[in-house]
Amino acid sequence: MKLQAQNISKRFFRQNRNSNYFYAVQPCDFDLEEGALTVIMGRSGSGKTTFMSLLAGLLPPDSGGVFAEGKNLYTMKDKALSAFRAAHLAVVPQGRAALDTLSVWENVMLNARILRRENEETAGKAKELLDRFGMTPLKDARPRELSGGELRRMTLCRALVTEPEILFCDEPTGDLDEENTRLVLETLRDYAHAGHSVLLVTHEPEAAAYADRLLKMKEGLPEASDP
Repeated sequence: MKLQAQNISKRFFRQNRNSNYFYAVQPCDFDLEEGALTVIMGRSGSGKTTFMSLLAGLLPPDSGGVFAEGKNLYTMKDKALSAFRAAHLAVVPQGRAALDTLSVWENVMLNARILRRENEETAGKAKELLDRFGMTPLKDARPRELSGGELRRMTLCRALVTEPEILFCDEPTGDLDEENTRLVLETLRDYAHAGHSVLLVTHEPEAAAYADRLLKMKEGLPEASDP
């Protein structure tokens, strides 16, 4: 699925001597490439997460629009936008994103259940992902029993199990050791090369080596950089 942003921007109120607002994302155009791992790097506060949230239909822009299948996500009504995101997109957020009342297995299968795709195929995919990320022994554990790195791997499994056309990941390698960082980056690259669109926002220097397209966020603008 092709995703395009046209003249999107986002500003927030912050009173100072010069202005009452600052741009987290300055007006810009952006195309998310199919079949490619796009990596955006940059210092904390450069606008990476805000930019990703705009593209993912999670944060309305102050200007412009985000288009998929010819539709502007931000002219959709809330119910239609939620349904569209559930059917086509998945987000691995930076913060905690687990339901403590559910087991690891139930959390991983949550998206499939919501989409009414909880069947042998998705269950098999879930088992494969849990095995890949070394989470099978923890499938009956509760999120409160997991380390930060284990929670991140569980969340990535949940995002991948329904095979979304577009995957957004915000710092998915945080709290991971070197081996699991490499495994996550390899998985995201392979998933992209299977025909999906993947956007990775990260501080991880190693991610640059896996990028098909590398950008650096500077003062609210994504700028091309050589991998």
